[in-house]
Amino acid sequence: MKNAYDPFMSCIREAYYSDYSSSYSIEEFVDACGVYTLQREVFSSFIADGICTRRFEVMMNEYEYEGDRIMESVYSAMRYIAENKKLVFVIGKLHMAPLCVLRFLNRIMDRDDNIRFVFTYGESFLVREYCQSEWSILLQRADENKMIAFMQSSDVVQNLDVPDSFDYDETMIGQYIISINNMVHTLALDDAKYYLRIIAGMIDRIDSGVSDKNRFKILELLGMVYLAMEDYKDALLVCEKMVPLFYDADDTYREYVYNYFSAKAHLLMEESNLTHKYCASCFSLAKQLNDDDLLMNAEIVDTIASFGNTKELFRSNFSHRINESILDRARKHGYENFLAYMYVFAYDNDEESVRMIANGQKESVHFNLGIEIANRLDNKNLLLNAYMKNIILYSSFGCYQYVRKMYEKRLQIIDKDKPVRVAHTYTGLGYNAIILEDYEKADGYFFKALRILIENRRAEDIAEILYNMFTNYYVAGINEKAVESIELLLKVMKMIHIQSLKICNTSKMYGILALAYFKMGQYLDSYYCVDKMERIMSYVLNKDLESEENLWEEDLYLYNLCKANLYGYEKRFEKAGEHFKIAYRYLQKNDSIKFYAYVDYACIYGKFLKRLGYEEERNNILSEAYKYCHENGYRGRAAELKSEIDNETKVREITYNICKIPETEIINVCQYVGAEIELAKRKKDIDFMMLCHNFMGKKENMVCNVINQTMNLIRNTFSFDRIALIENKTEKPEFTFLSENVELTDEETIGIVDFFKNYKAEFMTSRLDKEFQRYASVTEKMGGNEVATILGIPIFRAGSLTRIFIATIDVHRNFTENRKLPDDNDLEVIKFAISQLDEEIDRIYNNSMIHIMNEKLEKAAVTDQLTGIYNRMGLDKIIKSGFADYGVLLYMDLDNFKQYNDSYGHSVGDSILKLFADIIRRNVEDYGYAIRYGGDEFVAVIPEKDEDFAEDIAKRIQMNLIKESSDIIVNDVVLTSSVGISKYENPGKEGIESALIQADRALYHVKSCEKGKVVRWSEI
Repeated sequence: MKNAYDPFMSCIREAYYSDYSSSYSIEEFVDACGVYTLQREVFSSFIADGICTRRFEVMMNEYEYEGDRIMESVYSAMRYIAENKKLVFVIGKLHMAPLCVLRFLNRIMDRDDNIRFVFTYGESFLVREYCQSEWSILLQRADENKMIAFMQSSDVVQNLDVPDSFDYDETMIGQYIISINNMVHTLALDDAKYYLRIIAGMIDRIDSGVSDKNRFKILELLGMVYLAMEDYKDALLVCEKMVPLFYDADDTYREYVYNYFSAKAHLLMEESNLTHKYCASCFSLAKQLNDDDLLMNAEIVDTIASFGNTKELFRSNFSHRINESILDRARKHGYENFLAYMYVFAYDNDEESVRMIANGQKESVHFNLGIEIANRLDNKNLLLNAYMKNIILYSSFGCYQYVRKMYEKRLQIIDKDKPVRVAHTYTGLGYNAIILEDYEKADGYFFKALRILIENRRAEDIAEILYNMFTNYYVAGINEKAVESIELLLKVMKMIHIQSLKICNTSKMYGILALAYFKMGQYLDSYYCVDKMERIMSYVLNKDLESEENLWEEDLYLYNLCKANLYGYEKRFEKAGEHFKIAYRYLQKNDSIKFYAYVDYACIYGKFLKRLGYEEERNNILSEAYKYCHENGYRGRAAELKSEIDNETKVREITYNICKIPETEIINVCQYVGAEIELAKRKKDIDFMMLCHNFMGKKENMVCNVINQTMNLIRNTFSFDRIALIENKTEKPEFTFLSENVELTDEETIGIVDFFKNYKAEFMTSRLDKEFQRYASVTEKMGGNEVATILGIPIFRAGSLTRIFIATIDVHRNFTENRKLPDDNDLEVIKFAISQLDEEIDRIYNNSMIHIMNEKLEKAAVTDQLTGIYNRMGLDKIIKSGFADYGVLLYMDLDNFKQYNDSYGHSVGDSILKLFADIIRRNVEDYGYAIRYGGDEFVAVIPEKDEDFAEDIAKRIQMNLIKESSDIIVNDVVLTSSVGISKYENPGKEGIESALIQADRALYHVKSCEKGKVVRWSEI
């Protein structure tokens, strides 16, 4: 196991003790090295004793940023050391390096400093899968820079890729924990995850001697990694594994960790109520432990939960009021980073304060304090988040001049080696310029962003820029350019396999496009766009969704305005009037769209009212919109409305040079990215099919397990929300798998089966497709309006429908969360998996029937057909299966059986034999085996018992026989048996056969002397 950032961190530590320890304390040395303020404790503790510690946890939205800063801190320290001497790193076996080292080398390789590298690596070794991308980049760049000295080859293995695996050694668990702890604190999270999953798996699988203390530490580190990587599902699984380790040991700290990790996982899931619940438990446990830091950490998580989402700022709750006592404790205990976040996010968020600050009438005291702390800590991520928070907040109150200042502040902070972030800021400036009616500036900002994104091959971001350019052209009244840009956008989305954009619902795009087409007189195109809207929005149009309506307000405004337009075109004035009123209601609910929507609505509705002769109403709506635009400084739009009010025909003039969209370059980038996406999807499909193959065909498979594994694998791989697997049995259809969120009656299930009997083919469709309604009879039963995409696969055998697989993806509140839906290739892959499952189920059923038949045949071969106990072959089977090293054997027969058989007939004889066998079985079955050896001779083998025990059993058998045979034998005839007993001391065939001979001779002795007795061979 390699240490994090090895050999660089070790070099820094060694350099301190060899060159600097006499002049600097460790803290002074770390400070001189330029290590990031929040990471100095990590470096200082490592230099002190080789173990990284950190008192102040990484904020949950800063892991990626701090990961970058760790690399910069390592490099800064190396550069400081290199000021006094040239550093040359000769790194052998580079193929075994952890991912953090490969990333670090790729980051700093081209920098001009006093640090040089020479690498060697083994061609015959396969780099770990999670490292392969960085490895490929590194090899290419190292070769270009002539850093590869030579390539080692294996003398043992030729022309083979030999994986470099981690060989777990239980005796090294303590060292593993130290190394992985260092990885976690230096944010080498992928490397930590790689080792932890192996170690945790080994501890779970084998009879491990690892102590509970170390088991818990491994789980604690694994939980830290999952939470840092935002993998809340696996984090919660880790928490479940912690329960017995703290519950059985009554360990308060472990119980705190369980609750703390659970709180953070539910925070990532945006389940604030559960987060608060677990935090409340943490408060109590931290107080029991008398640990202020544990208490403070829990209070931080609890506080962040009240803000909703500090990672996705657009969804944060800025109205939450902070508890001042928490800030007092944060100041007292030195939690400056958290304190800065609270100063930025928790104050002056009401409308009055926002407007006063934007107008220069009030100082933003707390915000400025947060900025001051962020600057002191050199936390650029906090600065960027602070300005973005103000951008979002102040935009919501229409303070766009202030918003422009915030964007410009962000632009000053962003590192120039983060070009995509620069592009995003230009995009924000551009959108803000649209609102401020500076369309030329907006176009320029978007074009700058577009150039950066094309150079960096950021296809999805290019799509979002095209949408913003489309918005700019539409608001500016350049409808032809708006249509041109949206058509290119739709082409791009298709090439990169996305259904919608992060920044808007797809229905919104079609809504604005429908208005643009209508203004251009292209009415059929407008109808087409509205039809698209209806299919996308059927989820919200056909359902009462008041709780989620705010997510669709703009879409609902556009939809109703477009419908009003088209009804007016059709001269269906009453219907048009209804939709104008609904559109107005949604317009008034959403202040953020009024900058463009009010003018559109007033002008379109005004023309409609003029057409009907309602001049007063027309003037009222136009005047209302004019007043809004005038009060909010939208002079151009106000002028447009004034012309409408005065009945002036005024054509907008384009007063700036429109930047030409580089369509060819965009298409080339998107084709390249689309091919990469296709390649990644094919790899995912191969991995999926390999996983299916791995758990199918196993001898030990059970039907229910294979079905559950396959269904869960399909659900997780393709992100389905609902799944049903129906077996079409002769009597009636049955579910062999049904998601917990699906409820189907027998009648509905039969309806689904009838549909597929008629349709006979697989299908996949989404609300964007015209064919979606064709499958309504199935869709309605699997979620109805909540379904965004549905897939159905019938399996036929010899013309008969045997199984049906149905899966759906929900709308998920809005279409921005359904950006990448399954395609036709996914349908084929899933169909293959379902066919394989069908064959596997048949194989298991067939094998089960064969197994049952073989068991019956095997049992018949070793079972006496008359009495149902073992026969001679059964005795051989018992001997081969093995039993105790010693025991006793009873050899028994019925006295005068031939006489009874001849006197009373074979049927009575058979009854006597069955009775005798049953008596022997009842008396022996708890201790050994009963065997019919032949005719009326029976044997009992009793392991681990002596002759005294055997004699007691024999006499009990004799007494039972006399008593129970009276119903069969009449005329006061008494049925008796004779028994010979022998010991055995070798359980093998020879030992049993020897005991049989002795017991047989003992029986013969009884027969010769006095029948109906029990004789031991040892006493003859």
